[in-house]
Amino acid sequence: MSYNGYKWYVGVPHCHTVASDGGLTLEQVIEKAKKSKLDFLMITDHNVNCKDFPKVEGLTLIYGAELTKHGGHCNMWGVKDVIDQEDYDTCETYEDFLRVKTKAEERGAVICMNHPHCKQCPWRWEKNASDVDVLEVWNAPTHFDNLECTEWWHEQMRNGHKLPVVGGSDYHKDYVVTNLLTWPVTYVYAKSTLLKIYLMLLLRVTQQFALMWEQLLLT
Repeated sequence: MSYNGYKWYVGVPHCHTVASDGGLTLEQVIEKAKKSKLDFLMITDHNVNCKDFPKVEGLTLIYGAELTKHGGHCNMWGVKDVIDQEDYDTCETYEDFLRVKTKAEERGAVICMNHPHCKQCPWRWEKNASDVDVLEVWNAPTHFDNLECTEWWHEQMRNGHKLPVVGGSDYHKDYVVTNLLTWPVTYVYAKSTLLKIYLMLLLRVTQQFALMWEQLLLT
């Protein structure tokens, strides 16, 4: 369905490759995304910036990286060289994080707080919703941590923090025959010719819808 040039586009904002701890190469992930009929894909390897992307017909690739530290995990989208290697190596404290994310924002990046209530790798730094542009409210397939994160997001909304949200599969590899790349996905309403720009702008200023293939809708 489209209206005045706008339509819904589906994609994955959180994905890893062999550049960090993923199980597939960039080319293999791209092929998997195409087979899954995704419109956009954000590559967010741990503590490493992206290499040059190939042009892929029908799939919008967006540069990103996941700052991965004991204090928290944070996606930074939209910029190829989003974080300097020195900052990856030395970012340890909450003050360090604020400094690194400010530099990334100055380069044009959108900042997303990832899985803040995950039992294995939660957000241990000060959990301030105003520090980020977006919240990954749903991470990977259904588990209880996501429900806690959804409740926290709802609390932030009631307190005046109108955080846009995404659902990120945090894809690393499949298990048995399950396609985990699309569990969950994020939908964006945009014009096709400006999809990459709309993704960056909409994630900053509007509420997004993240839903799973099983028709789970997060609002």
